[in-house]
Amino acid sequence: MARLVITAAALPVYRSLQNTMCTAMTPGTQGGAVTYYATTNFSKLAASTWRRYVGTITTPSNGGGGTIPSDPWCVAVGSWLREGRLVDHCETGDLIDCWDTGDEETHLSPIIGGVDAEPEIRCVLLTTTSGAQVICSRETPVTDRAGRVYEAQHCQGFELVVLHEEEPLTWEHVERVECAGLRTVYKVSVGGKSYAAGIDPQHRIITHNGVHKSD
Repeated sequence: MARLVITAAALPVYRSLQNTMCTAMTPGTQGGAVTYYATTNFSKLAASTWRRYVGTITTPSNGGGGTIPSDPWCVAVGSWLREGRLVDHCETGDLIDCWDTGDEETHLSPIIGGVDAEPEIRCVLLTTTSGAQVICSRETPVTDRAGRVYEAQHCQGFELVVLHEEEPLTWEHVERVECAGLRTVYKVSVGGKSYAAGIDPQHRIITHNGVHKSD
């Protein structure tokens, strides 16, 4: 296990980077010293045989503001919230299928705030055992059967609530979590509850709204 340490000498470099990508290069797969690199050039991630992608950070430009993210969690453009209702066209007051921890069924609740679009957010595609799918930001919170909350990017293997049209709510394992690239996401506020969304309006997955719920 290696620990990334940013020294004082390195800080000016990090402050000047935007959407920084980090890699770790090792002399082999076991043991040895690990060297970390930061770059804004995606092609450099594959510049060496032993270079491995670690993750990304977004920093302000030199002299800029803070590094607190802009709450990028929510579902992506093109997601169905109900039959005939895309997230792209939803407005305040529209009724959508909502759920909260402990509920046995969904219930219709109105959108209580503006539906705000956030462009170029890194997203993932979740696929459950039945084939239900949803595309959302990597940081979108999801709740498992035990009531624990995870980010969507880390929920593979866990059970999430799935809403199949004309069927009772069911818990299904997430079989795959795949990169879906940069997409516009829509922040939908339904008063702290979760709601159903998906690629297919007949088969939707429950995710949280734009307010990160506690564990």
